[in-house]
Amino acid sequence: MKAFVAELADLLRGVADGTPPATDSDLTVIPPPDERSVGVLAFPGQHIIVADVSTEWVRSWLPTDDLSAPLGPPFLTLLSAVTGRAIGTIDAVMVARAHGRRRGLQLAEITDSDHPRVARAKRYRADVRAWAVAGGLLVIGRGVAGRWEVAVDVDSALRGFGLGRGLFGAALGLLPQGESVWAQVAPGNAASLRALLASGYRPVGAEVLLEPRAELAQGEPVEWFGSYLPVEDWQDEESAQQESAQQEPAELTATEVTSHSAEHSAEPEPPAEPRLAESNPEPAIEPTPDPPAESAAAPAEEVPFEPVHFRLPPIETPSMTPRPVAGDRRPMETHATPEELAAAEAEAAAELDADEDTELGERDEPHS
Repeated sequence: MKAFVAELADLLRGVADGTPPATDSDLTVIPPPDERSVGVLAFPGQHIIVADVSTEWVRSWLPTDDLSAPLGPPFLTLLSAVTGRAIGTIDAVMVARAHGRRRGLQLAEITDSDHPRVARAKRYRADVRAWAVAGGLLVIGRGVAGRWEVAVDVDSALRGFGLGRGLFGAALGLLPQGESVWAQVAPGNAASLRALLASGYRPVGAEVLLEPRAELAQGEPVEWFGSYLPVEDWQDEESAQQESAQQEPAELTATEVTSHSAEHSAEPEPPAEPRLAESNPEPAIEPTPDPPAESAAAPAEEVPFEPVHFRLPPIETPSMTPRPVAGDRRPMETHATPEELAAAEAEAAAELDADEDTELGERDEPHS
């Protein structure tokens, strides 16, 4: 177990120092060093699967032409099934170097707090410590492979004033100089991303952790993931016997079917009740015989299929009323009679002659 812790811790230490894992092998599978470190860590050109699975099993479920498949929903769903865990949030991972100098905010350490941020940190980290400031909270603890991880919480009324950036920066002074301080943040949390970048943290990769799955009410963990294991004999003898018992019986012959149905259809008739003698007995009513039923062996009369054709009426184009034409444009069509057209042309010619006479008269007048 210590070897696994050292191996994963060395990988993370190299990432923090600026030397990520080599890209000659795009996949590394490491058994989890503890319950807090199960998941998938992604770095440029390298994925680290931290789970109790083999490298051959992982590669058998990953496509060779998709480098982002280890963080994709199909593989994460399968990995959570075989490990019996629930998928956490896919976070961006950022890291900074601690300087060990307290400056800026005046933080007060708190030892007893029921704050949701502190309760969540204790679920995922060890050696959790918390500091409070007016309107904010800072939490530090050891997370994946024992690395120091930081989380902050700012009151909604004080967001947007730089308090989150101050808290992330203050975390670098609470740890000894040279220690790596890690932070996970959801990619959609743009405010925290900006605060981390402004505080000196740099993005190095992404990760998703697999949380312990809740047990059923009877106390038995969910075991449906067993069918996903690429092992042929994953069922024990008891499950094999149950499966064989549930198989359907062989088909019966016609004689067996007839005898079987006769045995089950023959029911004992109830004893007849004694009837009292009546003074005026009513005449018995003879039942009306039912019409003879058609033989079941007779084939049903086939009704020939005849397609039905519908003839739709033609679409009538509505009459279009000519739109009025403005200016000197003349309509392409008109509904005026020949007499109306001749009168309009004569009126237009008279107007032109009057305009010409006016223009000639004004030209012949002497200038004063």
